[in-house]
Amino acid sequence: MEQATAGRFDLLELDLEPACWRIFTGTANTVVTLKPDLLVVTANTTTETHSFVEVDRGTEHLPAVLRKCRIYQRYADTGTEQANRGLFPAVVWIVPDAVRAAKIRAAIAADKALRADLFWTVTPEQALHHLAPYGASTT
Repeated sequence: MEQATAGRFDLLELDLEPACWRIFTGTANTVVTLKPDLLVVTANTTTETHSFVEVDRGTEHLPAVLRKCRIYQRYADTGTEQANRGLFPAVVWIVPDAVRAAKIRAAIAADKALRADLFWTVTPEQALHHLAPYGASTT
């Protein structure tokens, strides 16, 4: 928010939970709730960046992270978000450090059921570059 207020980019949307949660129908007509920590949309004069954000404190076991990734992918496969906003937001995992980031990236890459390009895993220092990847403001 500081960077947006400083004019680096526009903050078009910031939905916290539960406003950013998505409910969809899963297999066997089960109701599934996807629970991102937030949804953020940033923009400059030429580009918008849409992201579901997961804040990982390093306490979840990797199988739990992968289960959540599979829910994101199942939701993406419904096409609902794409119909509503014209695209599916990137899923950005913000993790405590580079070691945790490498473990999550490797686990996602090793899971043949997941489309790795849907997910970004970054440290807090890298987060702004992925959530608002714009150059310096020209205004």
